[in-house]
Amino acid sequence: MKNLFLDPLTGDLSLRKFNIRFTESQTEWLSQKLENKLKTIFGEWFANQFLGIEYFQKILKKQANLDEVGTLFKTQIKNTQGVSKILQFSIDYERNTRKYIVNFEVLSVENGEEIPVIGSITI
Repeated sequence: MKNLFLDPLTGDLSLRKFNIRFTESQTEWLSQKLENKLKTIFGEWFANQFLGIEYFQKILKKQANLDEVGTLFKTQIKNTQGVSKILQFSIDYERNTRKYIVNFEVLSVENGEEIPVIGSITI
């Protein structure tokens, strides 16, 4: 599958030789798709108000339950096109910086071949 490639550091469209770059592999496509999906706030996108994670309702509140937060992220990952199963998942919360760090490894199938995809996001 192809999609516009977004620079992982800036989130901007990436150019290659003055042409817009597209994702070049299933791994790159799925990794970018998962990162975008996990960083989208529920109701943020005007064309689909039901898309995204309920950050303000369930995550960014006092004493959020880390297990419930992990379940929210796992559900979003499992329900992503291209993910056949979650191989590894971890979530940590840094109290000093108030950041969640989500690390995951999923299994994707491309042309009958199983491919591991590793991702990490900080919120």
